[in-house]
Amino acid sequence: LQRYWQRAATRQVGKAGSHCQISVVALLTEAENRTLDCSKRYYMKTLIADLPKHITQALEIADNTPFKATDKTIQNVLITGLGGSGIGGTIVAELMSGSCTVPVTVNKNYHLPAFVGENTLVIANSYSGNTEETLAALDEALQRGAEVAIATSGGRAKEIAEEKALNHFVVPGGNPPRSMLG
Repeated sequence: LQRYWQRAATRQVGKAGSHCQISVVALLTEAENRTLDCSKRYYMKTLIADLPKHITQALEIADNTPFKATDKTIQNVLITGLGGSGIGGTIVAELMSGSCTVPVTVNKNYHLPAFVGENTLVIANSYSGNTEETLAALDEALQRGAEVAIATSGGRAKEIAEEKALNHFVVPGGNPPRSMLG
C-alpha cells in the first residue's frame, strides 16, 4: 500500500510538470507508517455499513431526551446543516413530507430564508457542533425569535444549547462527520 501511494504521488507531481518528486509515505510520521495497514481501508466501509445502527441509536437518544413544549404555533420547520448533517436533514424532510402538516425545508447556507420567524422550528444539525455555516444560521434563528432545537455531538452548538436552555440531544462523537448522517 505504501509503495502504491508513493508511485501515485510521484506520477501526479510528474504530470504537473514539476521536476521535484514527492513521497506521500515520507510525509507521514514514523508512527503513522507503522499503523498504516490494510485494515485502515475498511474503517470507513464499516462506519457506512453501521448506518442502521447509527439511526437506531440516534432515535433511542432522541426518544430518551426530555424536550420542553413550546407555546408557539409552529407553521414551518427548517433543518439547517451541511455535509452529512445536511444530507440527514434532507432525508428527514423527504420522509416527513407525506405526514407532516407543516412544510419541512432544508437550509445549507450561512443565512436563513426570509420566511423564518417566531413560528418556525429551526433544527440546527451539526455533528461536530462547530460547523461555521450552521452556527451562523443558528445565531440568525435565535435573533429572529424562532423556536430552536439542536442535534449535535458537542462543540459550540452544544454549548449554545446548554447556555440558552434550548431543546437538544447529543449523539456520540469521535467519528468522521461524513459517516454520521444517521
